[in-house]
Amino acid sequence: MKLSKKEQVRVFKDLGAQQMPLLVYGTDAGGVSDVVKQAQQAILTGAALDPTARVIIGPDILNDDPARVLDECAQPSFFGDTKIVYVGPVTDRHAATLAAAVESPRSAYLLIEAGALGPRSKLRSYFEKSKQAWILPVYADGARDIDTLVQDILIAKGIALSNDARHYLRAALGADRALSRMEIEKLALYAGAGTASAMRQLDLDTVAALIGDSSAHNSDEIAAAVFSGLSQEADRRVQKALTQGIHGIEIVRALARRCIRLMLARSKLEGGESLDGALKALRPPVFWKDKPAFSAQLNQWSTDGLDQCMLALNQAEYALKTNANSAEASLGRTILRIARALRHGRPV
Repeated sequence: MKLSKKEQVRVFKDLGAQQMPLLVYGTDAGGVSDVVKQAQQAILTGAALDPTARVIIGPDILNDDPARVLDECAQPSFFGDTKIVYVGPVTDRHAATLAAAVESPRSAYLLIEAGALGPRSKLRSYFEKSKQAWILPVYADGARDIDTLVQDILIAKGIALSNDARHYLRAALGADRALSRMEIEKLALYAGAGTASAMRQLDLDTVAALIGDSSAHNSDEIAAAVFSGLSQEADRRVQKALTQGIHGIEIVRALARRCIRLMLARSKLEGGESLDGALKALRPPVFWKDKPAFSAQLNQWSTDGLDQCMLALNQAEYALKTNANSAEASLGRTILRIARALRHGRPV
């Protein structure tokens, strides 16, 4: 069953007692990580956790020994305390194994994490239809979420933004919650604490100078170039990002976010919606500077082509996590495949 953001608060109050497995997924890696931590805290509310009873099953174990998930879920904690079986990151190739785990008797709580899952994902479809499990999508933060972070971090410390600075912040952030929090905290550190009666003011120039080269912003620019078929421009930006310490997985997830948003907008177009209507339906909305490129990409990419892109990106993320030595080469090959596929009209 699909959980909404509003339902999450209610369900998490009694998450452990319900014993219903939870799958958290989304393109916002920081947001997914935050929700997984919240879920674990909710499961452990009023219960003790045996340090040896938090079992982590990564994709390597899941691929080599699928039965391990069922075995761990069936086996209670040695000391009789709460046991959590964390599985992730998972993809569609693990759908059958996880479905079996959901439908089998369990003595442990099953907590699952995934990255981007497109509308046609088998894993996503199973959990959305299941009456025995929850699925919670985590979307990139929108303007309201950014305002909440600003309220929690800046306003609470006596720091105010000009209107232009606030609008800039909304546009530059929002791709990843953890990164957004980091950038806003950087603003707070720079400004220093003020008071309710003497707020410290930050203007547009100051905010742009401090976060203009944020990693989330750079990664999104790479994604925009890739889906426009600009392989040389994308490669140049990737090399710059890597030298600045931006991780390859962050870049892959920015590409996945772009792909998912293009998928959602294409489904609107194919359903008879106008281009303007399809763009307005996205949350967060397309930034005005990005609208020409995004609109062009909607006309250039087919739904099948975007599905192939998502598969290639999931494979790239797995490769980055399992073979750090070839991470840069794997990322470069994936970007080149997507850009060339658009230019030559070939499968990804």
